[in-house]
Amino acid sequence: MKKQDMNLLLAYRAEQKRKANKMSPMQVYTIVLIGAILIVGAFAIKLFVDNLNVKNESASIEAYINDPSVVAKMQKIDKLQSDIKQLDELAVEAATLKDVIAYKPRFDSQVLDIIYYEKPSTLKITNIDFASNTVTLDYTATYVSDVSNYALRLQRTFSFADVSYSGYTYNDNGTYSGTIALVMKGGN
Repeated sequence: MKKQDMNLLLAYRAEQKRKANKMSPMQVYTIVLIGAILIVGAFAIKLFVDNLNVKNESASIEAYINDPSVVAKMQKIDKLQSDIKQLDELAVEAATLKDVIAYKPRFDSQVLDIIYYEKPSTLKITNIDFASNTVTLDYTATYVSDVSNYALRLQRTFSFADVSYSGYTYNDNGTYSGTIALVMKGGN
């Protein structure tokens, strides 16, 4: 048999080199701990810088809001909004008032025109009075039939809610006199 030389020193050195290349668990923990500390430190620095930026921004916004010119403008805006609200309330009241006025009977030139154009030539109006949506006509007429025909004509115009006359009185001068009441229509 051939005897081979055994070199134990080379094997021992190779084993030591392999062990030296291998990290111990303590070294791994140390590296992980240092890495974690570096990452947490970086986040802490970033959060600190962000916090400073937010504080600076909030300080500049607060300074802008508390600026006397901005405060004056905000007070002016509040007053304008209050005025707009009051104007809206007035507009609602005006619309309601407009509806009431549109419904209320009116004594105007149109009513006078109807009274004049339907009047027979032998009938004379001596007085016109308007009170609480009723027009009262005092008249004198030559013929008694003219009064009833006049009241009938006024009624047929459909311009009045009611047309009535309370009869007539014969006068010494040969004329007839009395009163015709015209109740005005409300609304349009």
